[in-house]
Amino acid sequence: MEKQVHLESLQANIRRYGWQSLAVRMTAAISLSLLLAFSMIAPVSVAGTSLKLGLGVILCMLLWITDGHFCDMQERYAGLYSSAIKEDGVGEMRIDVPHNLNAKALWRPIVAAYYLPIMGILAFISMGAK
Repeated sequence: MEKQVHLESLQANIRRYGWQSLAVRMTAAISLSLLLAFSMIAPVSVAGTSLKLGLGVILCMLLWITDGHFCDMQERYAGLYSSAIKEDGVGEMRIDVPHNLNAKALWRPIVAAYYLPIMGILAFISMGAK
């Protein structure tokens, strides 16, 4: 019974970090859409290249860091889940994450493949702004 509760807790953490990662990616997509809409309806003096590019890249970098952390934590809990299934007793629920591993999580291809094109789109659109 205790092992079942432990496994359900691990599954809940895996789902939670998955949903948080999805929410961050949706925020990035909505933010890009809002920046594009803002650049089309705003006056030329407000919709300059530096404003669009600066806000977009800073926002994407912050969301990229957050998404990388959530994906990394989801992967760690999935690893705990697979090891908890194999062992008989109740395993550990706590994950120790050194600070340098959070930076390494950013360069995972699945995380970078979503945010680098967004920043490229912002840069491409900003080149055409006058």
